[in-house]
Amino acid sequence: WKTIREDFEYWYPVDINLGGKEHKTVHFPVYIMNHVAIMPVQKRPQGIFVHWWVTQKGKEKISKSKGGAEPIVEAAVTYGVDAMRLYYLHIGSPFVDIEWDPETVLKYKNRILNIWRLIQQITSLEDATQENLDNWLKSTLQRHVQKTLDAFGTWDLRVASNEIFFEIQKDLQWYLKRGGADKKLLTEYARIWILLMTPITPHLAEELWETQGYPSFVSNEVYPEFKLKDISEKDEIGEYLLTRVVEDVNEILKVTKMTPKKICIYTSPAWKQNIYRKALQQSAEKTFNVGQLIKETLSDPMMKPLGQQVSQFVAKIAPEVKMLSDLDRSRFLIVLDEKAHLIDAKPYLSQVLHCPVEIYSADDTDLYDPAKKTKFAYPLRPAIYIE
Repeated sequence: WKTIREDFEYWYPVDINLGGKEHKTVHFPVYIMNHVAIMPVQKRPQGIFVHWWVTQKGKEKISKSKGGAEPIVEAAVTYGVDAMRLYYLHIGSPFVDIEWDPETVLKYKNRILNIWRLIQQITSLEDATQENLDNWLKSTLQRHVQKTLDAFGTWDLRVASNEIFFEIQKDLQWYLKRGGADKKLLTEYARIWILLMTPITPHLAEELWETQGYPSFVSNEVYPEFKLKDISEKDEIGEYLLTRVVEDVNEILKVTKMTPKKICIYTSPAWKQNIYRKALQQSAEKTFNVGQLIKETLSDPMMKPLGQQVSQFVAKIAPEVKMLSDLDRSRFLIVLDEKAHLIDAKPYLSQVLHCPVEIYSADDTDLYDPAKKTKFAYPLRPAIYIE
């Protein structure tokens, strides 16, 4: 009895009992009642977690009689343990059945291989810094850390795995495509990324951790915490602006079937940006009124010569500012030197658009604008002229 008592004191209370949904009506009720009947309050189970099933295609339950089962040893060799773990977490959730699909599991195996190659690739880059782009990568990584921690906190394993194995990889690929190569930043990025993936793909994480030269086991390291100081909203919006410009130019080229010799990009004048931000603030406060905003704007003697343009602009943005999501509203409220950010990315723009690119602000006095495109420039939506 002494040994039994020592074991009991060591193991109890149980942190959590995990079981399939078939146990909800029989096993778990009896489990709770027995513990309540014979144990003091401080030794009773701390929690119960009910998970759904892994099924065959067509939602048939996997069993010896109905088929569909694969020997775990063979499955581990064919797919890899980490690929199966990632598949379960990303395609399902604790609250729905997961359909076993061998072809899809192989796709997750390939994703793990691609992540391995990507981390090896960044170690061979020649060091170079781009302040705006580097700040963007640091900032977006912290966004993913925050979303991952929030998802784990609510047992939303699908969201957590999506952030770690899809969104982070997508951002890193964009950074490399843009010409990013800050070695110190990439080393820290890889370190945090490997730590994040450890609970889901522990074998991959340990192997990658060793290739980075760390002597300890990654499973013994502290999980990443969100760092507010690394957030740079300005640079996040700057990259958002850049992607929109590239998308808009490509759409124009697709429709017109032009082969560009030169592309001119015109960012919004300061007065439009100021009015737009004021309209957004008033809309959030439920005080937005088209006539009143026009009147307030034209009370400035410097704005009176632009009376007709101001009236047309305010009337045009009125429906939009009322419909914007909270995310889009926050983007437009951030003060960004659009011209400076696009000039910083000019080498990338010329490369991806396959021609020389010129960047102007509608406020410039010496700009090249043969088609009078500057009047179409809006905040975060530059006007575009293609020769």
